[in-house]
Amino acid sequence: MARITHFLPLLFAVLVVLLALPRFNRQDPGIIGRYTSDGMAVKANPDSTQYRLLTEYFRGAPVSAQLKAPYIYRPAVPALAAGLPVDAATAVNLVNLGCLLLTLLALYRVLALAGLTAGWQHLGVALYACSFPVLYYGAITYVDPALVCCVTLTTWCLLARRWWALVLLVPLGLLVKETYIFLLPVVLLAVGTALPLGFVWPVSPRWIVFNLHRGRSWAAVVATFGLHGFLSLAALPWLWRRDRPAERARYGVLLAGLACSLLVFLYSITSIFLDGRYIWFTLPFSMPLGLLVLRDWWTRRQRHQRDADGQIAAGQQPAL
Repeated sequence: MARITHFLPLLFAVLVVLLALPRFNRQDPGIIGRYTSDGMAVKANPDSTQYRLLTEYFRGAPVSAQLKAPYIYRPAVPALAAGLPVDAATAVNLVNLGCLLLTLLALYRVLALAGLTAGWQHLGVALYACSFPVLYYGAITYVDPALVCCVTLTTWCLLARRWWALVLLVPLGLLVKETYIFLLPVVLLAVGTALPLGFVWPVSPRWIVFNLHRGRSWAAVVATFGLHGFLSLAALPWLWRRDRPAERARYGVLLAGLACSLLVFLYSITSIFLDGRYIWFTLPFSMPLGLLVLRDWWTRRQRHQRDADGQIAAGQQPAL
């Protein structure tokens, strides 16, 4: 039995390749095409087209006028693919296959460092090897397999405390796809907790239990967040009613700031003596958002009142 388990990583690697092959280069043969993109080839897909063009750009082709944002900010995979002696789409997907396999190896290390025994590690990797995203997104000329690979490698390095590797991985992840930026707070938290820097509060279940029973602290939190704060929580549906892109961009900054500051507040519940200070710095985001929501409600109420007054003046029954 022990000898068989030695071959399981190789078996899982073969499964990853076999599962990714049916959609390789978006060929989608037979019945697969009916349930994916109707057999839409790489050249017909805008995302795939941009990665293919970017690969050709690194090979010296005069295609710079056709390149668009945000794809031009994701050069890592096309740059690697440019060195392979095959067409651009195939080259990108060969890099993706390599990333899928590297993710498999890194996942073993992550599961081991998480304290799982060999049997559970094999189960976790088997679930990955037979997973839907490996089939659906693994080799269709996107860069997401490389992104997942970078995230998995970064997690491995954080758990193993191989800080030197982060110097290479963080810039690489950002060059693969900007979505990697979500991992940066995790990196800062891990580094700050592990090193004697003193600027990160360690998370503890005891703090959660302790803070959940502190009624006076929660009263302080509610009073500090204020009416404007609770109104600001209704800003997301209000924001999406804005018709002008400039308004959405401006208010989107406020909404993102509110979300990030609330995450810090939630983090404080798990790691420190809770009081209203840790929600106070939502003020520059919650105040304008809350007042915008209130203004929108008041404007609609006034408009409704004017319409009702006009209908009464015209001898009509006002709408309820």
